[in-house]
Amino acid sequence: MTTHPTRRPSRAHRRSTVRFPATFLVLLFLTTAAATAGDWEALLAERLEESVEYREAVLDRRAAEVRAGVRSRSLAPYLEIGTGQDGIAIEDGELQPVQLRSTLALRHVFGATIEVGVPFLITDSEDPTGSVSLRVSRPLFSDDGAALPEARAALLRARNRERSAYLDVKLDLVEEILDARYSTQLLDANRANLRVLERVYEAAVDPQDRREVSRRILQMERGILQAEYRLQGLDAGIRRDEGILYEQVLALSEVWLLEIEPEMLRPELSPRLLAQEYELAAAQFRGDRSFLPWVPNPVFRAGIDYDPWEDTVQWSFSVQFDATLLDRGERRLEAMRRREQAEIERLRLHRLTEVIDREVADLRHRLEILNYDRRLKELDIEDEQQNVREVRALYEAGFETEENLIVAETDLSVEELALIQIEHNFMLGRLELLRYVGEHR
Repeated sequence: MTTHPTRRPSRAHRRSTVRFPATFLVLLFLTTAAATAGDWEALLAERLEESVEYREAVLDRRAAEVRAGVRSRSLAPYLEIGTGQDGIAIEDGELQPVQLRSTLALRHVFGATIEVGVPFLITDSEDPTGSVSLRVSRPLFSDDGAALPEARAALLRARNRERSAYLDVKLDLVEEILDARYSTQLLDANRANLRVLERVYEAAVDPQDRREVSRRILQMERGILQAEYRLQGLDAGIRRDEGILYEQVLALSEVWLLEIEPEMLRPELSPRLLAQEYELAAAQFRGDRSFLPWVPNPVFRAGIDYDPWEDTVQWSFSVQFDATLLDRGERRLEAMRRREQAEIERLRLHRLTEVIDREVADLRHRLEILNYDRRLKELDIEDEQQNVREVRALYEAGFETEENLIVAETDLSVEELALIQIEHNFMLGRLELLRYVGEHR
């Protein structure tokens, strides 16, 4: 019985990828991928297209970009056209003059709204009526100073949700490909071992040897059942091209990991933390205006109308406000909320910093443990290899039974498969670091 065929090439692959820069790996992957049938990018794109969570996250991000753009680009105009109260009318079978009015509006300009209105006709039956108008309105106390950082916080969170959904799909696909590789190797190894063990069991004479071989047969049958069930639950395309996809994932994962620099994992670069800082800025802005529930907030409006057909000019100025003189504590509660919210957001920021630090530390700890598990398993494999060599020498000299040699080789095969699974878990754990790369990536 031979040892598992995939262990030595994979270790050589890992040694080679460490020595080459990421650019070389990218070129190598693109070269090999072009000549293969399995297409990682096409498979990933298909999974993203089928992911409800990712598509919803994309929509949320686009909506957040629109809302943030409304607040941050005040000079981006709104243009509206309407028919007014007269509408489009037909009387006695004749189309009446249709007059439209266009309004150009600039909103959130230092808290104010500016509108320019112009009438025009789309029929030639009579002269247009109405005036060209300019209107400006602004409340005395504007909340735009809080609305803008809130919109930016929402945008950061939406982008982070989209990236998280993307990584969920991406890493799940990587895990599925690794699982297909491991299950295929487990199935092939167990089937091969089972055939040998069944032959050895039939030839065994000693009851103790037969009992030990029977135990190994049950273990192989259990492994076959488990591997077949796991493969049945995987995508048919992945099962078909698992060898090609596996090599692509190995190459790409090294590229992804080499692009992560230690400073990218600093908590202050986390989009979650940056979003919380914006929330704190908005809460501080409102906290500085905690008196607003107690005082009126008048809205000032000014306008000028010029009628070019009548050659007249009119102007207007107005102030509108509402003042609450008696309530049941709502104003006091609102003032308290404005003051307390800033401190609450500050505490959230501090706690979130600790949470992100802890998450990264926990992940690094798990990777360190897996690294120790890998090193220990490599020592176990060396011991099993030495044991196989010794048993084979004794068997060839006539001092050991074939049953014991087969059992030793089976134990070696099991240990090699366990190492492959540990290496897969270690790679998946390292790829989880992509979730904590800062917003600038």
